[in-house]
Amino acid sequence: MMSVLLLSLLTHSSSEPPPFTVAAYLPEWRFDSANYERICRTVNMLIFFSIEVHGNGTLAALDRLPRLSLVREARPHCKRMLLCVGGNGRSGGFSAAVSSRKSRRRFISALLRLCEKAGFDGVDYNWEYPGFAFGSGYKSEDDVARDYRGLQYLLIETREAHHCAETDTCTWPQEGTPPGPHRTLTGSRGRSTHGVARDGDTGRRHTQSAAAESSPLAPSGVC
Repeated sequence: MMSVLLLSLLTHSSSEPPPFTVAAYLPEWRFDSANYERICRTVNMLIFFSIEVHGNGTLAALDRLPRLSLVREARPHCKRMLLCVGGNGRSGGFSAAVSSRKSRRRFISALLRLCEKAGFDGVDYNWEYPGFAFGSGYKSEDDVARDYRGLQYLLIETREAHHCAETDTCTWPQEGTPPGPHRTLTGSRGRSTHGVARDGDTGRRHTQSAAAESSPLAPSGVC
């Protein structure tokens, strides 16, 4: 499980330190036993891990959602709570889901309804990884580019549908492979930032722009 550290680079007066965002994943097997008051003393972006998406854009693995009463219990203690989609071994539906506007619209609409019902502040897209298939590795360059293009459209259309700000982080799975995007779309409680991400496996640090719509469509440009 990976923890992501986000550092805001917004302009502030020289007398004030920049705001510091600590984001952490909470897996479904810890939902009921977690001490939210204690966790959110230091974590100000708690990400509930994770549901999945089918290739047609419908949501999957909804049995991993936290109970609504639990989310309400955590709310007084946690500044921002996000719902994660995807993760290692849980990203198989992304490629088909982002391949058409129809399936992306179905995906986004279902997520927004779910977030509204459950009280989440936003969505964490944790696609591991565009253009990659477990068991066979990376696909052709065209397939990789197609997945990154679909991811870019997913981000833009989610923001347009939710009128939300974007906080981006990227993870690099290993040396010599394209960056695997790890995108967080926060709701009205969030703000547009640039991010610094730390990969829990490699310890590498990278910075990147948060303006998805201005990114070129090439895989390296999305991040």
